[in-house]
Amino acid sequence: MDRRKSFTLIELVMVIGLIAIVAVIVISPRAKIALSRTRHAAYKIKSDIRYAQSHALSSQKNTMIDFDPATETYRVYVEDTPGNWVLLKNPFTKEDFTVNLNEGDYKGVDILETNFNGAGYDLGFDAAGIPYSYDSSDGSASELLASGSVFLGEGLFVEVKVNTGKVSIAE
Repeated sequence: MDRRKSFTLIELVMVIGLIAIVAVIVISPRAKIALSRTRHAAYKIKSDIRYAQSHALSSQKNTMIDFDPATETYRVYVEDTPGNWVLLKNPFTKEDFTVNLNEGDYKGVDILETNFNGAGYDLGFDAAGIPYSYDSSDGSASELLASGSVFLGEGLFVEVKVNTGKVSIAE
């Protein structure tokens, strides 16, 4: 009787099963970490949008958030005098209000797109807290015609409602 050394079907199934279990254990935490970072960034963006709106109301000056998906950053500005935008100071750090999602707790989070009356426009608030879109290329501004959004990775987006400026996070 010629017996060749080989694996049985049961042995092969068990090895494939073990590989699958190890893959799930290794991949699952990474996916959860990415989603957690994106959620954390979404809450940060939501908070900063609310801050920009409240600053516009309290200072009676227009504010704007300039999103830059190419560099994964955004900056918050105040209109110091008509047509003159200066970086707002972050109330916590007392430095220029710039957030970089390429570093720290937000590393790896992507700003995929912004849409405030059209892709690429920035979000602003007038002295009454009404949201508007701002086109930095020509300096024009117009009230939001529909809810605006900041689209992030992992299927999350931060939405700003027309008229009220209410901010929410959606999937």
